[in-house]
Amino acid sequence: MIKQPIGVFDSGVGGLSVLSTLTHAFPNESFIYVGDTLRAPWGSRSVDELHDIVFEIIAFLLKKDIKMLVIACNTSNSLFLEDVINQIKIPVQDLVLPTALSLSPQALSAPIAVMATQNTVNTHSYQQAIHSISPNTTVHEIACPELVPLIETNRLGSSEASLVAAQYTSKLIDLGCQTIIHGCTHYPFFESLLSKENPKFKFINPANCIVSPLNQKLVTHSLKATVGPPNKWEGYVTKDVETFHSFINNFNLWELSDYQLNYLNLTNI
Repeated sequence: MIKQPIGVFDSGVGGLSVLSTLTHAFPNESFIYVGDTLRAPWGSRSVDELHDIVFEIIAFLLKKDIKMLVIACNTSNSLFLEDVINQIKIPVQDLVLPTALSLSPQALSAPIAVMATQNTVNTHSYQQAIHSISPNTTVHEIACPELVPLIETNRLGSSEASLVAAQYTSKLIDLGCQTIIHGCTHYPFFESLLSKENPKFKFINPANCIVSPLNQKLVTHSLKATVGPPNKWEGYVTKDVETFHSFINNFNLWELSDYQLNYLNLTNI
């Protein structure tokens, strides 16, 4: 079982911010990634619809004989984490609590912003996690519906993206927030635009926060690969493989030889 892959999924390219961190942190592990680009964005879909989508993808990954599941989507984490843990028999790594636990006393002493999808904001998952550690910390949860479409369609260099970055920067400054949590795995790809507007922002990327707990789970369950094949991952996308390739190339995430992308026909899941 040690040689089995780790499954990772998201609504599209966002989860690549998590996958990129994990492939570098765990060079002996193999990974299978699913990006549901056909039905992205997930953040504004109904809960019932999203439940069906998430468990459809998890069923596909389980057929691939994964040894662990990483939910690289904050909306799915916030809505369905307990359901997923209760319904599958392999370890599951979430994003929210490890991120809250990573916050320094200095960060917790000032207002914190969580930029996220509307569904994630509605659950108050980050606010609850942070308050479980530091009840008096002010947490501003901000829904950012414009960001995922800009990222998914490779429009980060557009004037529209710059305008959106300026608008959110102004709002964050008005709220007195310098610590910003990426409450959606797409948002690290938007970080440079916000930093350009205000270099004083300190961003928290949940991908970095899960490396240690994920490693602990691998060790605890005797699943960690200590030696393995070249670190190559296998990806499945539900729409437009070439656009997905282009996104990876634009951000220099991996060399072409590091991964293999496949089209996933939803009717065949």
